[in-house]
Amino acid sequence: MKKLIVVTNNVEGTGKSTCARGIHHLLQAHDFRTALVESDPHAPRIQDGFYLDMGDQPEVSELVDILENVEAVVLDVNSGSFDDFSEFFTRQDVEDVMMELEVQITFVVPIVEDEKTLESVVRIAETFGEAGDFIAIATPVGYDEFKAWEGSLAQRAMQHLNATEIAMPEVNEAVLDEIESRGLDFASALEGRWELPRYLMNEVQGWMLSFNAELEWATDALLPDRVAIERDGEFKSSYGGGVTLGA
Repeated sequence: MKKLIVVTNNVEGTGKSTCARGIHHLLQAHDFRTALVESDPHAPRIQDGFYLDMGDQPEVSELVDILENVEAVVLDVNSGSFDDFSEFFTRQDVEDVMMELEVQITFVVPIVEDEKTLESVVRIAETFGEAGDFIAIATPVGYDEFKAWEGSLAQRAMQHLNATEIAMPEVNEAVLDEIESRGLDFASALEGRWELPRYLMNEVQGWMLSFNAELEWATDALLPDRVAIERDGEFKSSYGGGVTLGA
């Protein structure tokens, strides 16, 4: 079964694009064919990526077309587009369409110590609570003392939905400063890490591997199912390069 992974909250600077790229990398590391879909018109485009303008209310068929050739789609819903995405999700009957196509939906919600963010989490739970699985990711903004989240209405809402809670690793301040001095944000550095100086590339790659290790706790909600099919007298995985499962 394929996956539609929606990364969303409605507050800027909470790590949505970083989460989306990290998840995209995790899926590729597991040999899944994966598409990253941006909804921010100002976001740097990734190679082989896609763009859906939520403000223009795209058709669900555009999303279906992307899903046709991949096992998973990671949709990065940009800050301020929550209402547009909610309207798209409802008006286009996205949940029903995905169900008919046997595509499971997972909502990934970055969390920071910010009242607006926690309010956004509650709204996400109320809007999409019956539509899929949930993952709450504590991101490094306010990471040292994550007190407002503990016991909050937002956390209780996520727990009610059986959300998996994980934490994004912190980024070394010197690394962040070096990235910013090059006119990049961290999400852009992740995407263009192979073009960075070797020492900086190694730091970014090391962070990504650490984030992948955290994301492994949520693989049930993130990874598509591998379906065994018979090919040339052997049962092989339909995804991931034809790994033999048994004769």
